[in-house]
Amino acid sequence: MISGGKILIGKIAKETIHANAILEMMPIAEMKSPMIVDNFEGINIQKGIDGKNYIYLLSDDNFNPFQNTYLLMFEVKRQFKEFLFNQVVK
Repeated sequence: MISGGKILIGKIAKETIHANAILEMMPIAEMKSPMIVDNFEGINIQKGIDGKNYIYLLSDDNFNPFQNTYLLMFEVKRQFKEFLFNQVVK
């Protein structure tokens, strides 16, 4: 875990992604101490069996005994659904 750092989670419009593009991110969440702040290698948004949408973050321990592997899950609140999914997920 990194001490004193922070993580920004954001959305990038897929139509702006192309070779040599300068990407702009719309921040949707910030994580900082006392939350877990690590080098997260994976992110996914998934609808749960309860019908709610969740963001998952994954980091590994790099086979280092001083690091940890984390799988974090956060519920996407209603006010972010339209923003995140462009009304695809109901």
